[in-house]
Amino acid sequence: MKSSQAEPVPDAMASWGLLCMGSRLRRLYDRIVPDVTAIYRRHAIAFEPRWFPLFRLIADRGEASVMEASERLGVSHPLVSRTARELEQAGLVSLHVDPSDRRRKRMTLTAQGGEMLERMRPVWAEMSLAIADLLGDDAERLLTLVHQAEESLTKSSLQERTVSSAPLAGNDSIAIEPYDPRWKHHFRRLNEWWVQTYFAIEPPDEQAFADPHGVYLEPGGEIFFARQGGRIVGTCALKPRSADEFELAKMGVDPREHGKGIGSQLMSHAIAWATERNAKRLVLETNSRLRSAIRLYERFGFQTVPLRGDEGHARVDRVMVKRLD
Repeated sequence: MKSSQAEPVPDAMASWGLLCMGSRLRRLYDRIVPDVTAIYRRHAIAFEPRWFPLFRLIADRGEASVMEASERLGVSHPLVSRTARELEQAGLVSLHVDPSDRRRKRMTLTAQGGEMLERMRPVWAEMSLAIADLLGDDAERLLTLVHQAEESLTKSSLQERTVSSAPLAGNDSIAIEPYDPRWKHHFRRLNEWWVQTYFAIEPPDEQAFADPHGVYLEPGGEIFFARQGGRIVGTCALKPRSADEFELAKMGVDPREHGKGIGSQLMSHAIAWATERNAKRLVLETNSRLRSAIRLYERFGFQTVPLRGDEGHARVDRVMVKRLD
């Protein structure tokens, strides 16, 4: 008798990669908050999850001004003011004029807020353990990644990092640079675009995006970036397959810069780099749908050979080789 259990529905957001990062974080928040609310209610605690950052900051510091809380929490001044008023209405926080500057208000816990704090400490410990159990060994790594993303956005916004607002002028020179850890996200960005446009992200793709240094450089390969001024507009990678053979992989050019010879410059540089290291062959795996890319490979002397059966991606239906000797 066949099971009547329905097949799991594919997660569309997961298939869209980094484009859905913000939406997935919001979805995760929306799934966690009702549970946190239920935990508070189970302990007969009248407390809204959204109050936690400001309440905890005031508790830890003894007191804080609205401006100080805004800066330390990294949220807007109006949001802090609104949350402070809600905490005041709940009887947990007192707002009073700062004697050193009567334009500013300072926030402190009320006696009721202090009592609430002591009741909540064991509940917070319980929730911390539950979250640690949920994430397992990846808990600290997730917090580190979130912190890194926040720090990076402080230095340069997402808007500033996008390349769509400043397309290349036709004569602007391109420099081919070796791997720099600062450009790791460009390696993902440039390759994720074409993979998701034509195919789907596979586990080997995600491994390469997550750890390009480990996948390509540590075994003895290299990653190249095409840089125009302060913008990264293309990339490709080489990975050794044997003592005299390198695999050319993950060649991606910003779609707004197609037709400007960037792929050719990356290819020329990769071939020269492999030749200097006494490689006899370059091999690449591709798909017949990528016609422009295949024409580029053919111009550089790559020839189609039979599939070897050990191709690294499900999408591969064509293997090409270029002899360097």
